[in-house]
Order: sequence, then C-alpha cells, then structure tokens
Amino acid sequence: TFFVISSATSLRSSSPDIGTVEAHIKFQIAKCQGEIGEKHTALKTIESISSRFKTPSMLVWIGKVYSDCGMERGTLHNYREALRQNSYSIQAALGLLKQHIPPEDINDLCVSSKIARKEDLAWITKLVDAHGNYRASKHKQALSLFTQLEKWFPNHVHILIQMASLHLQLNDRNAAIIMFQKARAADMKNLEGMDIYASLIRYQEDQTRLNSLTKELLDVNDKRPEAWIAVALFCDLKGDRLSAVQFVDKALELDPNHLTAHHFKGQLHLRLQQPEQSVQSYYRAYSIRRDFNAYHGLVNAYLKIPKVGEALRTAKEALSLMPKDARAMLLVGRVLSQTPGDGRKKAIKAYAKALKLDALCYEAAIAFADLHLLQHQQNPHTDLQPAIGVMTQSLQHHNKDFMHCKLGELHTTAMNYPDALTHFHRALSLNSEFEPARQALERLEKLMRGVDPDAEEETEVEDGENGDYLEQDV
Repeated sequence: TFFVISSATSLRSSSPDIGTVEAHIKFQIAKCQGEIGEKHTALKTIESISSRFKTPSMLVWIGKVYSDCGMERGTLHNYREALRQNSYSIQAALGLLKQHIPPEDINDLCVSSKIARKEDLAWITKLVDAHGNYRASKHKQALSLFTQLEKWFPNHVHILIQMASLHLQLNDRNAAIIMFQKARAADMKNLEGMDIYASLIRYQEDQTRLNSLTKELLDVNDKRPEAWIAVALFCDLKGDRLSAVQFVDKALELDPNHLTAHHFKGQLHLRLQQPEQSVQSYYRAYSIRRDFNAYHGLVNAYLKIPKVGEALRTAKEALSLMPKDARAMLLVGRVLSQTPGDGRKKAIKAYAKALKLDALCYEAAIAFADLHLLQHQQNPHTDLQPAIGVMTQSLQHHNKDFMHCKLGELHTTAMNYPDALTHFHRALSLNSEFEPARQALERLEKLMRGVDPDAEEETEVEDGENGDYLEQDV
C-alpha cells in the first residue's frame, strides 16, 4: 500500500491528471481495506485524498463506511457533498433519509445543485418523497408515489421491490408476491428484497419453491445476506431452528445492519423460548429502523419474559409514531389484555378502534373475538353478539379457513349450532387439512348429540388411553 501511494505521489508533477490517478488508486485500496473489515484504516486512506478529486461515487462510499462505523457527522457531510456534486446521486439521497434527514431538505439540496434543471428532477424528488413516506410508516402514501414512479419506469426492479414490501406492510401478501415475481422476471440476478420474498414463500410452507429460490440466490452471489437468510428460512421450514439461527448469523457477518436478518433472528429466539435474546435482536432492528416489525417483535418478546410495563411502553411508542395504523392500535390492545384491573375492557376498546382505522384488519377482528370468548369462559352471561358481528363483517373481506373457524367457535359458544356447523364446513371446504376446524367440528357434533365433549375427554384420560401423549406434552 505504501509503495503504491508513494509512487503515485512522486509522479504528481509529471502529469496534469496525476491527482485523479492517485485518487483512483487510493479509492481502490480503501475499498479493499473495507472488504477485509479494516474500515477505520480505509477511512484514513480515502480521507488522504484531496477533496477536489473526490467524485460523487467516492463520497457515497465514504458516507456508507462512516455510517457503518456509527460516525454521523462524517456520514452526513459526505452524502450532502455527493448530492451537491450530482443531483442524481440516489444512494446519497437515500443515505440521508436513513440518517433521519427530512425529505424536503434532501430535495432542496438536489434542486440547489447546478448539475441539473429543477424540471428534470421531478422523478428523483418523487422517489425521495416515496422513501420518506415509507420510513415514516405512511405506507399508503408511499405506495401511491411508487405506483406513479412505476408508470414512469416500467418494470424497474427497485420500484417493484419497494411496492412489494409496501403491499406486505399493508397486509396484502398476494399483491406482495405478485410484485416480487415481477421483480424476479425483470432481473433474475437481483438480490434486493429477495429475503423478504423468501419469507413469504416460507409463510406459504412451499418447501420445493423455497429450496429452488435459495439455490438460485446462492448461485447469484453467496456473499450477500439475502441468500443466507433464504437458507435460514428453509431450515426453519424444516423445523431446524438452531441451524436457522446459525445461517442468520452468517448473513449478519456479511451485513451487520441487515434489517430482515435482525427481525428473523428475533423471531427465531422467540420460537426457541429465548425472549431475552429476542429482545436484543429486535432492539438492534429498532435502532436501525423504527418500523412496525421492530415494535411488534419487541412487544412479543417483552410479554414472553414477562415485562408487561416495557411491552406497554413500546406499544404506545409505536402508536405515537403510527397513529393511523390499525396494527399499532392492535398492539396496544394486546398488551392491555394482559394487564390487571380493567385491562381487558380497555383492550376491547382498542381492538374496536383498530377496526375503525382499518376495517380490513382481520387480526383485530380475531383478537376482539378471542377476548370475548375468554370473558365468556369466566362469565357465561357475556354477550357474544358484538364479536359475531365483527367477525361476520371481517369475513366479507377475508374469506379464509381460520376466519370461518373462529366465527364457528363463537356460534358454538353462543349455542347457534346450525350457524357454527356451516362455518366449520366452509373452513374445511377451503382447506380440507385445517386441523382446528376438523377438531372444532367433531366437538360441535358431540354437542349436537347432547354429549359433553369435555366430560368424555376426561374419561379417556382417566382410562389411560392418552397417558403417553400427555406425558410427552408435559
């Protein structure tokens, strides 16, 4: 390194372009140092370049390294300078957004540059606004802006990926999958967002398709975290959660700030009954980006410990950040349902507010129904009609097996057996292997014959027929 830099320096006077050559050489050296993990050394190397020879691409790279090192001042300076030199430096603009710089300030910086005319920057200011709305959890506004951008730039992979992710935030998994598939068709070599796409396939429990996607991503680039997150998801689908954690850790070695990796690691720790470690993972995600997934994971982990006070504080913070997001209101309700005193009454009100914010939020409808069922167990005089009404209305938008099953449970508890029978059969017609509906139907048929299913189960346990199973369960 010393020989190369010294040689370039000694030639400085022999050519008018030697300063540019030296800057290029030092930049390549710094990138190599960064690749082997010597980021602070890389910064020293590149900061030795005269500012007049630093190009926008150099400045963006320096800004990212400063960001990785947690050095905010250097990050902001280099991203801003990159935009001053080139208004079209999208990476610099998005980098500033990650540093919580308001979109309007970034757009003002773009427009103030002499490189481009204001009318030519309409698309980049709209892109900044779209990402700004996304980061502020204004998902509908962000999706609208990205949809406009997609009309200007059809089949642009980055825009399609953002639209897919936003559809997922808005709880429309089918639309998200369609957008991810369009992105894959546009560029099979793209890895951006493919870990999120893999998570959707894992949710569908499609082992064959997930295995195929995982192999394709590894073939494209096994030095990117997305590929290893897909491997981790495949292990999780097969039930090997310990291996899944190891592969997520490999993804984090490649990119310590990869948001999806921290989210998934937190989820895995929860499933492994390790809530304290789950809190650590979700808090790391929270420090990178305060989105709903981070808040949701933290609340789940705190409740599992249990730290109900911390869970409530976190849920309320999410609601203050996303006051019009039904999921945030639902999160508050979930914590309230586990607090003593009149917590359950407050939770029911929170679920009702969530449904007012978004009538399509089926999770709020199910939570509303579950809490009514729980109250009915403790007080048989509890009126179940409000819950039946909410579930019936929600079912019009979400014709799913689990929705019919939940409504069937409500009707069973309310002794509306014919209606319960209809919904259990409907659930099984949608998914013949849906075990909760099958078991609920068997229970209902016993009730309709005048047989007490609970008493019968107790008799079977006393006879020892299920003794081995119960022992394994414990």
